[in-house]
Amino acid sequence: MWSFICLISLFVICVQSVCKLPTDENVKHLDIRIPEQPVPQKLTHYVCQQFKVPDDQDYNAIAFEGLIGNPGVVHHILVFGCDFDVNIFEPHECGTYDGRCRSWLAQWTIGVDGKTCTYPDTGIRFGKNSYKYMSIQIHWNNYNLDSNLTDNSGIRLYYTNKLRKNEVGNVQIGQNDLEIPVRSDHFLLNGSCSEACTQRMLPHPIYLTKTYIHMHNLGVAGKFEIYRNGRLIREIAHDSVYNYHKSPLHFHDPPVEVRPGDEVKLSCWFTSGGKNHTIYWGEGSDAEMCYAFVSYYPKVKGFDQCIQFDEYDVNCHIDGELYMGGCTMEMFESDLQTDLIQDIQKTCKADDTCVTSCSAAIQTLTEHPCFNGRFKDYSVRLFPPKIPFWNAVMDLLERHYKSCS
Repeated sequence: MWSFICLISLFVICVQSVCKLPTDENVKHLDIRIPEQPVPQKLTHYVCQQFKVPDDQDYNAIAFEGLIGNPGVVHHILVFGCDFDVNIFEPHECGTYDGRCRSWLAQWTIGVDGKTCTYPDTGIRFGKNSYKYMSIQIHWNNYNLDSNLTDNSGIRLYYTNKLRKNEVGNVQIGQNDLEIPVRSDHFLLNGSCSEACTQRMLPHPIYLTKTYIHMHNLGVAGKFEIYRNGRLIREIAHDSVYNYHKSPLHFHDPPVEVRPGDEVKLSCWFTSGGKNHTIYWGEGSDAEMCYAFVSYYPKVKGFDQCIQFDEYDVNCHIDGELYMGGCTMEMFESDLQTDLIQDIQKTCKADDTCVTSCSAAIQTLTEHPCFNGRFKDYSVRLFPPKIPFWNAVMDLLERHYKSCS
């Protein structure tokens, strides 16, 4: 059973206050928790650790509970399923390795107390024929840059070998291209699981049971909606006044139907306040995010992320269309380091960038899909510290634009 308290002031916060575990399902619990760790003297830090979970048979996780060691630093906790054999079991700063465990299973965030149950007759499968390892990610905020802080937080997972009728899936929806100008007031950015993506990724309707909208300190409002054939069907969740330190969970009872071909749209509003520089997407609390974390059933294999970068769908590729407009950042970075930068350096001189060979080398770079539109803006921010001679080549491009027709 679900039980809620809705606190109504300037906005509505619905948090689960009582989660009654069934007494007839042989419910056990497993603590996925890091050992006591020092908290670094920096504003934002992500710590990860992988764990082996019972795999002698299949199980359903049916409830989760935050185990918060140091509430002064923990902002949120995520648990992911790993579909490969893990060989690192010590706590560490999160990195590329941890990103391989991409199936989001559970979360805790500031403002949630007690247990959070899955929707009735649903469960998150793990064990023999599913995830045999899980990964925990803990986001620490050390606002005062204090020393000698420690934490040993985690999540308690309640599970049973009595499998439920429907398997829970979790999907992350939102926008990876954020740019919030100075002196912005309720600046709007959107990210969708597009009509094309739901048509391609969903073989049948799914039913949403829980939504959590996530932004950082500049977030002031968020809205999650369904559009069908270009028309608004319904509002799923609305944080009319968003608070990074106490963002609510929205439970949907009855569940909300999403059909193949629907657009599921997230809108995020930001106010930059006293910031004197542009703010971009990033994992740190001093950067921004625009995501909705959504639980649904029945689970669809591969439907765990449906994100956009600008107008491009990141997680679904339509036959006959160029993926991400033909831009693959990893390949572009490799080309820059092996060919593109060197060719411009060899053929272009500071006092004459108009020669044919120089113009041809510059044209090869400037016509690259990753050096146009929003991808170019992203490259200009990302590559200066990573690509040798980047700034010198950008100076040659500027001279070429000014001097050559």
